[in-house]
Formats: sequence, structure tokens, C-alpha cells
Amino acid sequence: MKKAFDILMPAAAVLLSLGGIALYLALFLPGFNIYDLILAPVILAIYQIPAAWVFWLWRRRRRKTAPHCEDQAAKPLPDSGTWEEGGE
Repeated sequence: MKKAFDILMPAAAVLLSLGGIALYLALFLPGFNIYDLILAPVILAIYQIPAAWVFWLWRRRRRKTAPHCEDQAAKPLPDSGTWEEGGE
């Protein structure tokens, strides 16, 4: 089930994204005017919400089931250090 989930959820997100773009073009392209041009980023963002939500769900579930999550949570992050002295 996990393997099917890992394939189907990103595919569903891509299909929803393409569907949002197609819906935008079908609704606004026939009567396109300057107002649609100004509002296009907002309208496209609204139509992309379902795709972003499905992708977020997939990523969240994938993080919970990843075997390396527990190991990384226990390890401290490496020190970034300081600037090296000397040449520029």
C-alpha cells in the first residue's frame, strides 16, 4: 500500500495542478481582458490549492513513515563553524 501511495499521491497532485490550469484557461481565456490579466496570479493560486493540499498530505505522511526520521531527530546539527582566518 505504501508503494502505491507514494506513486498515486504525487500523480494526483500533478493532475490536480494541470486541472486547475485547464479550468483557468477554459473559464477566462474566451473573454480575456485586462482585469483577468491583473487577477490571473490570484486566480491561478486559488485553483492550485487542491494540488498543494494533496502534495502536503503526501509529504507529511512520507516524513512520518521514513525510517531515518528518528535518527535525524536525535542527532545534533553539525556546527557551521566560523570564517576561516587568512586569505579572502
